Amino acid sequence: MFRLARKSENAMPPNQDALTQHIKRTNYQAGIFKRTLQATSDVPSPKHHGWKIEDGNLVVDWMTLPPAPNSVMELVHCTSSCKKSSCSYASKCTCLENNVRCTDLCNCARKLCSNIAGQASFEDDEEDDDDDHEAAEFDIEEDYLKKLLKTTNSVWGDGPQECISVADTIGVNRSTARGIVRRHLQEGQIAERPRGGPIHRKVEDEMKQCIEEILNENPVLTLDGINRLLQERLPDKPRIRPRTVGKVLNGMLYTFKLVRRCPAERNRPDVIQSRRDYAALFLGEAIQRQIVFIDECGFNVWTVRSHGRALRGDRAYRQVSEQKGRNISIILAVSSTFGFVHHSMRKGGTNTDRLQIFLDECAQNVAGVETVFYYDGTPAHRGAVSPAEEISLRLLPPSSPFLKICVNAISALKAAIKNDISRPEIQLEMKNRVMARQQRIPLGEYRKRVLAAAAERNMDTVTIRKCNSWFRHMQTYLPRCLNGNCIEG
Repeated sequence: MFRLARKSENAMPPNQDALTQHIKRTNYQAGIFKRTLQATSDVPSPKHHGWKIEDGNLVVDWMTLPPAPNSVMELVHCTSSCKKSSCSYASKCTCLENNVRCTDLCNCARKLCSNIAGQASFEDDEEDDDDDHEAAEFDIEEDYLKKLLKTTNSVWGDGPQECISVADTIGVNRSTARGIVRRHLQEGQIAERPRGGPIHRKVEDEMKQCIEEILNENPVLTLDGINRLLQERLPDKPRIRPRTVGKVLNGMLYTFKLVRRCPAERNRPDVIQSRRDYAALFLGEAIQRQIVFIDECGFNVWTVRSHGRALRGDRAYRQVSEQKGRNISIILAVSSTFGFVHHSMRKGGTNTDRLQIFLDECAQNVAGVETVFYYDGTPAHRGAVSPAEEISLRLLPPSSPFLKICVNAISALKAAIKNDISRPEIQLEMKNRVMARQQRIPLGEYRKRVLAAAAERNMDTVTIRKCNSWFRHMQTYLPRCLNGNCIEG
């Protein structure tokens, strides 16, 4: 059988009736050729010899029988290609070409179709409401299924395999037709089963809440670890796999990210109270006095960037000095108003005497201004005294680096120093013994001078604008300190 919208009935293979008509035309033509040498030939009429007379014209009589059984002809319908032509041209409308009326199975524009039977009744039906229109569409579907089953049973017999020809004829998917017939034979119904239903949820809300509690306690657990604790805490719930736990976490908007360190002492009750007292004192002093934050950091020759770029599959290498040498400590004093107040670099760590010297130097830069120096409570800072009457010394709460802007200044400065001394020429200069001998100093002292020069070149990284921005960011933590909230980061 032909498929609608793929092949027309003109492309159907010839049947016995078409072959008979073709033989008659061939025989008639051969008889004419045989009489060509006669002066007067008696040629019979071509009618009934494979031709017929229509409107006074001689046309080919292709077949005398219907091209298909009547049950199949009832299912002939036109496609959407004749929507624009309103079924006015036989070359586009299948129904018009086969001399049949358009039915409810056709895909043409029913309101504009000129080949429909009962035009008046159809126009009367247009006045119905939307519910009647939806019911009509359902009746069309029901009628189509009934015709399919009727055709299958009457022409090709029962069974799902016998409906393939009918399905190809009316342009229906073969698997769909088999399913319709199979359901009719097994269940005795042609209506489509209702779709949808309850969604089976294996992971209940109680299990999700338990997973959230487990992650709040320990966010570094693996999926296996989370699943094991889930089974221990909820033994009556169904067992799931670690892969299912991962899908549940994605649905709960949990992602895998870098874990940041949080000191265990940060949210002790005494530390929370210390932050509350500090916030109250800071808000009173910041209005009347100049605030200066002091902190120190250390770096050496190997203080370089740990990440670089290389071809895929190759490792990234950088040139470094064979010895890192002793650390160089930089003490910084920064303010939101002046930016860098003072800085000092020394070999080795920082003790009380070095801090006191640094405080005396800072006092000269802020002479005559009511100033408060804030720094953390490390042992080297506890023995310092005020260098002047207008300068007050305050200790920051423990485990609270977010309350001092020096942390941001040190990060910016060390990033610039790393970028500077990571250059190969600087690393080669670190072991230049010739220059060290010319200056008559040890190689370690020469390295210190190279590092100090690199630090001095990058001191302008810390600007007043950045310090002011860090100061404003630090103030966002003060309300949480006053409320006694736990601060993780």
